[in-house]
Amino acid sequence: MAIIVLATILRLHNLGGTSLWFDEAIYATNANAPFSEFLHKTRTINSSPIILPLALWILGDSIQTAFWIRFLPMVFGVLVVVVVLFLPRVGVSAPLALFSALWMAVLPMQVHYSQEVREYSLAAFIGILLVFYFLRRIHLPQLKRDLLFPFVLFLGPLCSYGTIFLSGTLLGLLFLIEFTREDARPWRYVAPIGALVFGLLISYVLTAKYQMGIGKAWYLSADYPPEGVLNAVVWFAKSNAKYFIFQYGGILPALVCLTSIGIFLFISLRKMVFQFPEFYIVIAFLLLVGGSISLSILGLYPYGGLRQHLFASPLAILAAAASFLWLVQNYKHWRILIAVFFVFVVLSSSIQGLPVAYRDQQNITAPVGDIPSDVLDGKVFVYCGAVPAVKFHFPDRNFSLSKCATGRLDEMGKEVRDLGGGTVALVFAHMRFHEDDELVKRLVENGYSLVLDQPYEGSQDGYPGSRLVVLKVK
Repeated sequence: MAIIVLATILRLHNLGGTSLWFDEAIYATNANAPFSEFLHKTRTINSSPIILPLALWILGDSIQTAFWIRFLPMVFGVLVVVVVLFLPRVGVSAPLALFSALWMAVLPMQVHYSQEVREYSLAAFIGILLVFYFLRRIHLPQLKRDLLFPFVLFLGPLCSYGTIFLSGTLLGLLFLIEFTREDARPWRYVAPIGALVFGLLISYVLTAKYQMGIGKAWYLSADYPPEGVLNAVVWFAKSNAKYFIFQYGGILPALVCLTSIGIFLFISLRKMVFQFPEFYIVIAFLLLVGGSISLSILGLYPYGGLRQHLFASPLAILAAAASFLWLVQNYKHWRILIAVFFVFVVLSSSIQGLPVAYRDQQNITAPVGDIPSDVLDGKVFVYCGAVPAVKFHFPDRNFSLSKCATGRLDEMGKEVRDLGGGTVALVFAHMRFHEDDELVKRLVENGYSLVLDQPYEGSQDGYPGSRLVVLKVK
């Protein structure tokens, strides 16, 4: 219970204290649109399956603040920890479940994405449910009716595209394990496989076929192998480093975790001792990593230190924790040293990284709040990535809203000039290609004087933070 309380406190802290960033704000504004518009935007602007957007749309008018729009993802983040604590029911030792749950509770990226209005905490929740039922199938092979496992497999493609690969990995491993049994009954997997295929078809019809190009968007281009053998080798090394650093919360934790997994796997294979559940958890994780790399090589899914791989986080944590506890149990002379070192590295790194989890990715309330009082709402132009967040946080302000700016510099300049004389304010965010710099430069060259140019902290994966520019006609 204490671990659940800790996880809840960490995820509730400052939940509504930062403004929504671009992707979150799109989710939030779509939640209040008519259903036909909501479905169209989910298919064309969002990059996620239908479940979370639909849940937010159903809640609609009841989630009008940053706190409440983020509340549902926060709940999924806490539920991940809850399910980990239930793993002893499927053969996992209590120490492994407790340590993994504590680690998940304080892991910065788990906290961060539990506070973001995206599908990632839901993906982690579906991911741990899949692991739970995977272990239950191995631990209790005599179960005749297991409707929840097919149901979770069906939900996976409707919640997160990444969980499709986790589902396939776990089902494939279960199928192989089934053939090692004397009373092999492979037909037991007809229902789970059918449920996954049915979920895939529904997800494809509802959203996926409209979003096929998003996986190859420019901002994901570095997450696929480049041409040339040498370039591909360098990419492979960097992407693996980023992947494990993302999953384990830092360079040192990643090295320690991979070392533990490697030692455990080497000894298990050398002695041909396949201990349940540790060996199956580690093998499932390594197969998932290998499959993820293969999918990236085939151009089907990006690979690296990406939030799109948060669905794998519970399995990654369980694999490292299982290997570590196995070492502690089997090397008694080194038990205290191993335990202290591993716990210190993992938990201290996570705790130190927690402040980063609460960073403001796109501060939109500060620039709007700093607009001089003498600038009328009709003299304020909001650009590109700032538009969805401004629409959500300031729905009653009569600002002029621009389309995304890429390649529209002439139109952008005309939009400002159309505001007329006097003092005008421009609000920018998410401007990766620096059209804001060029626009301000052109306006100054064409008769405007710069009154204020204020940047704000907060960025998302290389995007600069928000910016307020106040100009006056000379």
